[in-house]
Amino acid sequence: MAQRAGGVIRPADLARTISGKFEVYEKSLGRAQAYLAALRATKPGEAYAPPAATYPKFQNYLNLYPQIGDAVFVRILVDQFINPDAGLLGPSEAAPEATPPWVNLAELRLMLSPWLLTDFVDVEATPKEQVAATLKAAGPLAIAVHDGVFAGIIDVERAARQILRQLAARSEG
Repeated sequence: MAQRAGGVIRPADLARTISGKFEVYEKSLGRAQAYLAALRATKPGEAYAPPAATYPKFQNYLNLYPQIGDAVFVRILVDQFINPDAGLLGPSEAAPEATPPWVNLAELRLMLSPWLLTDFVDVEATPKEQVAATLKAAGPLAIAVHDGVFAGIIDVERAARQILRQLAARSEG
């Protein structure tokens, strides 16, 4: 059975929401942000290293940072979820990877509702209906769906500009 599209959310909003609800995720997110700040403070070719007690995996991430830049943040965050730095979590806390929180779809939708964009454009609809659905979208993005299944993301502002260009071209001709 095909999965139905439920909405789209910016990764930063998802991280903020999940970490605000689950403390172990908040700690892992904070540690990943601290590592990224330390990496950004390091100048290329400089022998700087923050205290090993504070950033025990710094050298691992430092090797990747020149190659992929701030994208190393994802690697750090996943690493902190699976194998958090010593002392990050309290004695009674398990790593997020060991005991992920269980939420059902309704709880997740409610938790994410302030940021979840749920404007849909059916790509099988008539062009007029697609234009109307795109222009009706409240957020910056709309979800393209085919039979209710995710088919892509629409940048609403860009689509609106294209619609205006087409209208202008038709009025000139």
